[in-house]
Amino acid sequence: MEADHPERLGFSLRYMNGQAVLIIPPEEKRPRPVYADDIAARIKLLGIPPVPARRIRDIIELGSGQAETLAEWPAGAQLSARVVVKVSEDGMQAEAVVEAPRPGGAPIDKEMLASAMTAEGIIKGIDEGALRILLKPGTDGKPLVIARGKVPVKGRSARTECLFITERGKPWKEINSGRIDLKELNFIQNRKAGELLARHIPTIPPEDGYDIHGTVIDTEPVDIEILLKAGEGVLENEEGLEAEIDGNVRLEDGEIIIEPTVAVKNVDYSTGNIDFDGSVSIEETVADGFTVRATGDIHVGKTVGRGHLEAGRNLVLRAGLVGDGEGSCSVKGDLYAKFLEGAGVEVSGDLIVTEAVLHSEIEISGNLILSEGRGEITGGIAAVGGGISCKRIGNVYAGVTRIYVGCPPVKLKAFHQLGQELKTIREEVDELDRQIDYLRSRSETDPREITSMEQGMAIRNRRLKEGAAELKEMRKTLKAADGSVIAAQDRIFPGAALSFGLDEFLLGDKGLERVLLRRENGRTVVHGLKPGEEITLSAEPAL
Repeated sequence: MEADHPERLGFSLRYMNGQAVLIIPPEEKRPRPVYADDIAARIKLLGIPPVPARRIRDIIELGSGQAETLAEWPAGAQLSARVVVKVSEDGMQAEAVVEAPRPGGAPIDKEMLASAMTAEGIIKGIDEGALRILLKPGTDGKPLVIARGKVPVKGRSARTECLFITERGKPWKEINSGRIDLKELNFIQNRKAGELLARHIPTIPPEDGYDIHGTVIDTEPVDIEILLKAGEGVLENEEGLEAEIDGNVRLEDGEIIIEPTVAVKNVDYSTGNIDFDGSVSIEETVADGFTVRATGDIHVGKTVGRGHLEAGRNLVLRAGLVGDGEGSCSVKGDLYAKFLEGAGVEVSGDLIVTEAVLHSEIEISGNLILSEGRGEITGGIAAVGGGISCKRIGNVYAGVTRIYVGCPPVKLKAFHQLGQELKTIREEVDELDRQIDYLRSRSETDPREITSMEQGMAIRNRRLKEGAAELKEMRKTLKAADGSVIAAQDRIFPGAALSFGLDEFLLGDKGLERVLLRRENGRTVVHGLKPGEEITLSAEPAL
């Protein structure tokens, strides 16, 4: 039952500041006649202390429309509206709900809101509009956010926003399941003179935040970015950095550089060999017997045969290389190709092939990745400084597929070359020994001839002794690093010969299926390989 509806009762009787008050509108504004007995009955009903009848009649007669005091009524406070404020744990937000007054209680007012906020320590981020809404009728029981803190804004130093691809650590375009689209593999990003390469972004100043209790929340320190500079072939203007010449844009040691590029349809008798300080883009192919050297990247659109390619950075063979024992390539960065067959390949970074490596001799300081298509390496020799991820190794008809993993190919090659040298010298010593025995069996032999052969044999024996010591020391360095892996998602055929460093792993007569071989604590450990399992290879090239 409500006690504060003058439109229905003709008067308002309620609690205010510790007292019971009576409000009687002027007579002309009363919706109905007001009687002292009705007011007395309601005073009794609400539990207000007794009030003299004369006092009630005087207030009716006065009709001031103002709150007129009747009696002290401390208990009336329990009937008044209440404000319940909830503060979030982080102190960044406060929410208020108004509980409607009971009959005779005072409605919500500014003082109640202020008192409730003060009790919760709310002094900052107060939403005055939300407070005005709470004071309106009809908002009882509806939660409303009345204060919000401010999240600190981390500033940012002035920076350079590049308008070209700068991070090429994984430069191929992944279209699904880690597949590589060689058509989208563009290391060469040609720009025209006057074209904007990067724009300057001004400083964003940091701003401290605060919670609703007024506690300052310090912003994080600004990360100072190094502004990129204009390198060779690049100019700086008010907007940023622009190309001064046509060419391939790249980022190197904090400088944006435009390097010259050569774009030809074919390398053949119409062009001659190419030796270029920059990058080279070849739309079709390189004819047999021709050479392309570039200090930058090389892109070739179609299959290369018995040609030779040397890239100072990366080489992209959108088709492949069929060397027939003569074609070769040397790459200081990474090599991406569809296939390699009968080729000699040296790569300082990673070799990523989308189909197969067949009967080739490859030396890779990084990793060998054959993740799609046939995904096989068959025949030939592969020395891989990192690890191998493929589908198949070897073939029942391909003969031996020789693979070394986990140690620098340069050191491995030097070890084998020294071994071959010592083998040749040993054969020479044996031959000299036979010749000396033969000459000694003949009476007419000149002793000086025998002496000369003995001196030659002594020189070779000294080299054999020195070489054996060198070979022993080199062997110590050719141990595969722990974590080196050979992963085959399909099969390793028994015709394959696998070694971690110089430690050969014996496959057995049946080979292995879905297997991951990993070097652990100086031993080669066999693990099963689940379909689609992600394989982690060594990130750093072996040196």
